[in-house]
Amino acid sequence: MASLKDTPEHADGNTPKFKKILKHLLNDGHIFLIVLLGIGGMFFYTSFFFSHLKTTKFKKEYWLVKDTLVRGNTRTAADTVITTEDTLKVVYHPLISAHIDSSAKDRGRALKSHEKLENTNGKSTINYKQLYFTYNSVFMVWIAFGAIGFGFALASLPVLLMSIRNLILQFKIRWWTLGFITFFSAVIGWLMYHSDKIDYFMGTITIVRQFGILVSEPDSLHYFVVAGVVAGLFGFAGQMLVNTSINKLPDTIAFLDEMEQKDVRKKFLLLRNQLKLFLIINSVSIVLSVLTVDAFRRAIIADIQVNLDILPQNFVYLYGLIFTSCLAVIYVPIYSRLKLKGEQMLDDVSQADQEGNLKSITATLRIQQTPIESLQVILSILAPVLTSLVPGLLKI
Repeated sequence: MASLKDTPEHADGNTPKFKKILKHLLNDGHIFLIVLLGIGGMFFYTSFFFSHLKTTKFKKEYWLVKDTLVRGNTRTAADTVITTEDTLKVVYHPLISAHIDSSAKDRGRALKSHEKLENTNGKSTINYKQLYFTYNSVFMVWIAFGAIGFGFALASLPVLLMSIRNLILQFKIRWWTLGFITFFSAVIGWLMYHSDKIDYFMGTITIVRQFGILVSEPDSLHYFVVAGVVAGLFGFAGQMLVNTSINKLPDTIAFLDEMEQKDVRKKFLLLRNQLKLFLIINSVSIVLSVLTVDAFRRAIIADIQVNLDILPQNFVYLYGLIFTSCLAVIYVPIYSRLKLKGEQMLDDVSQADQEGNLKSITATLRIQQTPIESLQVILSILAPVLTSLVPGLLKI
């Protein structure tokens, strides 16, 4: 007597159905993972910084700044030494006072009470912790933009990894090519991470650490910056893989059979779509990063007062301009090479075939973007620099 698993019904019916269900579950699992990483990343970022806020009481400091100028070619006794001294006033959390009385007599009494509060070194002053986001609401904006950016970076990782894996399998990329792209991406990431390590520029994290404001553990900011950089590097590596995969396409489709021509069309369309996907993901990541940097800059300015613009708006403009240039430098040559490759594969194909049997393939290989598609690409490249201009133009 045959067992249940040996019957034709089980072998031919249940097994394919089970595999089909498993495949759907895996595909759905990817979506669930993306949603979980995105929402979970935002909640983690928000809860982390809400629990690591640095709120200090009223504090005022006067710094003495000395500048020495030596006139002369050599340091001799005849040299003229000019020393200039100036005072730098730094205010942390300006004193908050509220006057409820309306009469002149009551206002005078409130003023005396206010002066008395100052003389008690702030022992009876308002609890700044409860008013923290009242006078520095832009810091909450920074947390919101940072949470969205961090969540997007985590959510984009499965998408980027699946796209990269698909390219590797479809075009059979060699391990040494993957190693070179990985090394090159790591070098780019290292340069990006250390781009603000300049002796003549005080970055945001340095200011937070030196002044002791906003965040109780400023060094933890580096981990969130690295997470965003890593996500961007996967997008960069994906574009490098597209560039390498172009070499796997044939020089011409004229001597290929119909099935091979359709396979070439499928692979070419895959490269075109993946290149655009990597560009859009990197562009969105950089836009969120620019908005986060600008909000962080304004949060720092709201928390301390100095007699100079410690973080000029020009730095945000340059930040957006640099990353716009990076997007263009990476995307435009690869896109041009892919477009040229498509034209090359049609060189030996007669015009009659291009307008007849190979019409659909020709339309794919001759990249003809609609105005909306062209606008989408242009905006994706220019988005960082345009985003850096928005806060300054709108005065936000």
